[in-house]
Amino acid sequence: MTNLKELREKEMSELKNLLLKGREEMAGLKSARALGKLSDGSELKRKRLEIAQTLTLIGEKEVLAKIEQKKEKAK
Repeated sequence: MTNLKELREKEMSELKNLLLKGREEMAGLKSARALGKLSDGSELKRKRLEIAQTLTLIGEKEVLAKIEQKKEKAK
């Protein structure tokens, strides 16, 4: 799991790829839990947190991009 500082430094495309990978891993963890093969249930919680952080950063970057566009148009 990457920390929040490292995530903030990533580009939007990297964040979207990380989100896609995280969601795939989450699906795998859920199926492992359903089959009783998941030894550590906290892995689900950590993956959910990572996905939520990634989604938040994507949203922040989108908002900041819109603000920048408005500033550009105002000039």
